[in-house]
Amino acid sequence: MERGSRLRHSEAASLFLDILRAVERGDGGLVKLVSFLSALSARGPGLNEVYGMCRAILRSRAKRVNLSFKGEAVQVGRTDRSNISLVNVTTPAAVLASAAGGVVLKCSFKQWSEPNPLELLESLGVNPYMDPKRAVRAAKKLHLLIWSSSISFKWSTRLAEVGEPYLELLEYSKRPLLAAISTSLNPFNAKRAFRGVPDLKLARLVANLFRKLRSKFALIPVGSGPNGAALNCLSNVGKTTIYEVSSKRISRYDVEPEDFGLSRARLEDVRHIESRELRAKVTVEILAGLRKGPLRDLVLLNAAGILYAAGKVKSIKDGCELCTKVISEGEPIKKLASLAKTSGGDVNKLKLFMRY
Repeated sequence: MERGSRLRHSEAASLFLDILRAVERGDGGLVKLVSFLSALSARGPGLNEVYGMCRAILRSRAKRVNLSFKGEAVQVGRTDRSNISLVNVTTPAAVLASAAGGVVLKCSFKQWSEPNPLELLESLGVNPYMDPKRAVRAAKKLHLLIWSSSISFKWSTRLAEVGEPYLELLEYSKRPLLAAISTSLNPFNAKRAFRGVPDLKLARLVANLFRKLRSKFALIPVGSGPNGAALNCLSNVGKTTIYEVSSKRISRYDVEPEDFGLSRARLEDVRHIESRELRAKVTVEILAGLRKGPLRDLVLLNAAGILYAAGKVKSIKDGCELCTKVISEGEPIKKLASLAKTSGGDVNKLKLFMRY
């Protein structure tokens, strides 16, 4: 690698698996990881090399969740943070999409920035650290599972806790790592995906990886907004470029909020909410149909994207209409309460917010 030569995907997989195991053991793994990623980034990572990293991540699963559904399951998540401080979108969108008929599975990696989806879930009374047997029961009963990556991928705990000086070094070389994680942090063997990405170059890499991994379908939105804002989701503050991956091809197209009957919002309307309690309260209000406006529209739009990726609706616009109907019927908040109970969490935490 130091001489600039490319690795075959099998070589990259073997090398990266050794690195992940060293990270898990705490045996100099972070030094090895930074060195490996720096070498890749110095000359630009090849697609087969990052594909090899994906294979290593899949092989590193300590716990594999064996799930089979008559319908199509979709894995959801985000890849890297937006360049603005954005509210948590994917977690409430996953609950809403499941309430609208999707089979939605989310393996949450505690990344090095806010918003932290695991903290939000715990505030809402959901236990994202349930054991695999309970996770399978929850997924089969609810068609919804939001689960910490630390259960299946032990190395992800150490990676999420990384501090200086490694964190600064990773910031400059993390692109291939994030691409591999976003496509392969999938203990469910789901063949469909919805992955928000804030950068077009990274999105192209993610799209090509999903294709090489033989995903049945993947939707990769790259949101934008005023003043150069880049969002890791479908945007209601500006244009979204979408990469759509099928077994036959990768297509790219642009959409606007107005295409889905939504008003264009301001950036300040969808920024991150600092208070942990207020974040949970707003999430409950959206799912209970008690809040309208930009935040609700942003969650609804991304839930519609998840339903489209799952093959449950013919278009994202149809998904928006279905999600609007489901919210009015009160199903999403019931789904969240069921998840809290089935996960072995504290339902009383959720009930506190439901009293407001």
